[in-house]
Amino acid sequence: MTFSLLLTDPAHRWIVVASATCTPAVGAAVPAARIGAGGVVSQAHTNSALRASALALLAEGLDPATALERTIATDARAELRQVGLLDARGRAASHTGTEVTPWCGARSRAGVLAIGNYLTGPEVIDALLDSVAIDALHDAESGPGGLATIALSAMHAAQDVGGDRRGQQSASLLLTALTGPSRVEEEDGTLLDLRVDDDERPLGALTVQLHRSIGDLPTA
Repeated sequence: MTFSLLLTDPAHRWIVVASATCTPAVGAAVPAARIGAGGVVSQAHTNSALRASALALLAEGLDPATALERTIATDARAELRQVGLLDARGRAASHTGTEVTPWCGARSRAGVLAIGNYLTGPEVIDALLDSVAIDALHDAESGPGGLATIALSAMHAAQDVGGDRRGQQSASLLLTALTGPSRVEEEDGTLLDLRVDDDERPLGALTVQLHRSIGDLPTA
């Protein structure tokens, strides 16, 4: 019932974790990120506790595949979970349990992970990944704000081809510094934590929030 995009810039200075779903308050339960570690989503039948465990293992220097394997091993209901990791070097790993509602799955390439469940079809994940143009990432001139804009544009593209097959209700965008300090006020590196908890068009409302916040971000 959720689709998410995890995205880093080519220099691995920032990470964006964007999510949308048909249930309320996705930003409170699904995404997390941490400076020096990377980002994570825990979705489907969400076990939010998995997020801290995965990020702690990434911060220790484990590769995403190993960190994910160890994290999932602690969950007695792993077959119900969908978890995705993208580390501070842009490496991805994902787990989709055997009892997660279809259509479900994930695709990745260096610096990008698209993952979702209860979707209208694989075209949603394809739209997420394919909308992130490598040239656009390299050409983005507005620093982390440009990265956030690219991520949110990809989320709109995924929604346009179907998104969550049960509808829309909430969306979130978490922007975190992977290195610091760089105008980072939060210990975990958070630059933006934008959430729309209950709206008929949550991605549209999230776009408005981003436009209002982007001027306060660093440009490099």
